[in-house]
Amino acid sequence: AYIAQSQGRADEARSYYQQVLRQEPGNPVARSGLLSLGAVDDRESNASRARDVAEQHPDSAAAQAALGHALVRVDRLADAQLAFQRAHLLEPTVAQHAFNLAVALDRLRSYGPARQYYERTLALVAQSGAEGAGTVPLAVVRARLKELRLDSQASPDQAP
Repeated sequence: AYIAQSQGRADEARSYYQQVLRQEPGNPVARSGLLSLGAVDDRESNASRARDVAEQHPDSAAAQAALGHALVRVDRLADAQLAFQRAHLLEPTVAQHAFNLAVALDRLRSYGPARQYYERTLALVAQSGAEGAGTVPLAVVRARLKELRLDSQASPDQAP
């Protein structure tokens, strides 16, 4: 399901997630996956359902990440950042969680911490040996990291 979803095959992913839920109705990864495939026009409802899943499964990084993405869609970036941070704390070796957190911090103009998490993202991708196979857009990460480093050198009086 995850592979199908990451390759843009939403109907196939939905089918796999539903198969998992038929066998294990409370599976937080499958529930979170279905939420991330939710209707774009029902963002508030999707965010509410994502919050329910995250609250029912506080130890599921997938549930926390799905909540973060749902909150981004309803312009609740500060709350999304907290959800992405929980996902990263639960699975600190997953580059996607570090990336999501970096982007949220970047959009919140917390540039020093964003830079650290972009760097962490690159380190995790390198450690996993999946430079070309992941869903993290490495060219985007590298370009943004370069911009942040240049900005911090141009404004050394700002805290990192």
